[in-house]
Formats: sequence, C-alpha cells, structure tokens
Amino acid sequence: MSYNPLQSMNAFATGQQIGAGIRNQKTQNAFSQKVGENDVQGARDYAYDRGSLELGGYADQMIAGQQMQAQQAQASQADGQKAKIGQLKALTENMMGIPEAQRGEFLMNNWQNIEPIVGTDFMTFHQAAGGDYSDASLNEDLAMFRSQLGEGPASPEYGFMNVDGQLFQTDKTSGDATALTERQPDAPKFETITTDQGIFQYDPNNPKETMQHLGDAPVKTPLAQVTVNGEQKPSIFDDKVDTAAADEYIAWTQGGGADAVKQLDQVSEVLTRLKSGEDLTGPLLGMVPQNMRVLFNEGSVDAQQLIEEVVQRNLRLILGAQFTEKEGAELIKRAYNPQLDEAVNAKRLSRLFTQMSTAAQQKQSQMDYLEENRTLRGYRGATPAMADFFAVLDEESGGANSPSWTPDKQRRYDELLAKRNAGTLN
Repeated sequence: MSYNPLQSMNAFATGQQIGAGIRNQKTQNAFSQKVGENDVQGARDYAYDRGSLELGGYADQMIAGQQMQAQQAQASQADGQKAKIGQLKALTENMMGIPEAQRGEFLMNNWQNIEPIVGTDFMTFHQAAGGDYSDASLNEDLAMFRSQLGEGPASPEYGFMNVDGQLFQTDKTSGDATALTERQPDAPKFETITTDQGIFQYDPNNPKETMQHLGDAPVKTPLAQVTVNGEQKPSIFDDKVDTAAADEYIAWTQGGGADAVKQLDQVSEVLTRLKSGEDLTGPLLGMVPQNMRVLFNEGSVDAQQLIEEVVQRNLRLILGAQFTEKEGAELIKRAYNPQLDEAVNAKRLSRLFTQMSTAAQQKQSQMDYLEENRTLRGYRGATPAMADFFAVLDEESGGANSPSWTPDKQRRYDELLAKRNAGTLN
C-alpha cells in the first residue's frame, strides 16, 4: 500500500480535536468546582490562565454582580442606621421639652413605645446613661446625633427678656442668657407695723431678712367706761357692731394678732424660695396634680399648700365676718398660680404680703381703739376689706380692677378662658 500524506494530516487534525476537547472539559470541570466553592476570583484567574476567554468573561460578570449586591446591602444597612439615629435624635429633642426632674419617669412610663427605637430594656438604658437626663447630657447626645447624620450644629434662636428693668438676650437652644444692660439695685422701701409684740420695720421685697424690731408698742390705757358726747346713748345698731367687734377683739388679743405676724413670716419664707430659683412652679410643673407632683417635687406641693393654708387663716383672722372660703380660694389662685413662672408668682406674692401687713396694721389700730374706748363708735381709721386684696393683685396682673383693663380685654380674656376649658386652645 502506498503512503497517503492526506490521510496522515487528517489523523493529526483529529488527534488535536480530541486533545482540545479533553483540555476544555478539564478546564470546565476545574472552573465549575471553584465556582461551587464560591471562589469566583480563583475560577476567573484559572480560566484566563487556561486560555478560556469565555469562562473568564463569565467569571467577570459573576464578580461584578457580587460587588453590586454587596454595595446595595451596605447602602441599605447605612439607611437603616441613619433612620434609627434620626429616631433617637427626635426622642432626645422631645425629652428636652420635659422638665429635668420628670424625664426619668417619662421614659419608664413610655418605654413600651421607646424600646423598639433604643433596642434595649429600660434598666440597661438607664444604667448606660448613668441616670443623667440633664440638659447638658441631652445636648451632648444631640450634638453626636447631628454629627452622625451629617448635620451641622443647630443654629441658635435668640430672644429677649426684661427682668425687673434689666434687658437680657436669651439663647433658646442652650437656655443661656446674656445681660445687655445693667440693673441698679432698688433702694429698699421700708414699712412699719405695730403689734402687741412691738413696732417692726421691714422691706416688703425681702421681709424675712430685713425685719427689725424698733421698740415696744405704745402703752395702752386701762379700759374705762365712756359714753359718746357725755349723754348720748348707743343705738341698737351700735350695740350689735360693738358686740361683733368684742368677739374679734378677744380672738385678736388672745393669740390671733401674734398668729397673723407668724403667718407673714411663713409667706416670706415661700417668697424667698421663689426668688432663690427653686423649682416650685411653671407651665409644665403646674399641670401635674398635687397627688402626683409630690412624688417627684415635694417642695413644690409644700410651698403651694403652705400659701393656701396661711392665706386662708390670715384672712379669717383679719377680716372676720367678711371672710368667705370661696373668696379666699379665688384670692389664692390670683396670688399663687402653680402654672406660672416663679418670677411672676414672686411679684404677686410680694404684693399679697404687703397687703397682709397693711391689713394687720389696720386691724391692730382698730383693736387698739376698741380697747381704749370700749366701742368702735367714732373710729375713723381704715378698715381691712377683701376688696383691697383683690385690687392689689388685679393691678399686678392687669385684671379687672387694673386701670389698664378694658371691656375689650375682658372679652378676649373670657374667650381664651372658654377655649382653654374646652381643650381647643393651641
């Protein structure tokens, strides 16, 4: 048989094809194994090393898909973290609007709604915070949250406040205040009062610290039976007035007068506490009923009850038959409102203290005349009246007895009061 070169070439080509197929199959198997082991990068490098552009390109597509999924997962996680930080920031801002003493109680009572935001139980959160919910601590938390959210520090919101003639610029964000003008201290205006214990001088704005004993009370002349104009006999009306006055005289001289002075000292004590900055009254604090407020601010309830008790007793002693508990309660509301700021209550209570002192002096003068003359006939001195107490407080608050009060102001006041009682006042 003769040699045929064409047959030899065909046999060689067939051998190459068989060898290439075996190589490709081996490459495919190794590639699939690496992909199955999640070593896509290794599979890619192997494919290109073996010269398989098709498998290498496929691996490139797989790697690009994995990278995109990782980026999406990371972005989703960042969005979730940002949303949680936003919720913590909102919670902290809400707590800033609650008095410091009530913040812990607020968290504990509302933890069922707060726990999903914080992600832990109340005791763990409370211990981590060290029980510190002060403005300074919350401001630090807010600064951290704003930084994490990419926000700059909150722009300060300024306002102005006039305190006894001194102008202040207030930073509503931090609560700081800067004095813009200087205030000259007022020269004390001393008043005097005479009681069975002697003559006293005091500054109505600071009675407890300035009360001075100037001397003994004037010596009273012994009781003596007298008649008016020598021969004129008292009328039935005069007898009834003197009978009622005699009862008041007995009550006043057998401890009532001394008790009235002691009550002035108790009012002065609350007045001093109001001026010292003690947290006794305010819009949020005053909205809490006494039986709940006593649990976290016993001093506030003590001061309110002391004023209520003292004013009622003092008015009953000084006014006698004029006094009614209803009017007394109304007067106390005007003199000491737990929902108003301490500075406002201090001004009102100072006016009430001055009027109580004046009324006690008037009562003492009336009793002195009665003791000397054994009758009130002919007495021309001032007589304590409930209207005097309302007048001084209404003038301070711009009330109905104030010179600046007008029918239009009364109408607007009544409308606001009606809205508040109906719960529609925003």
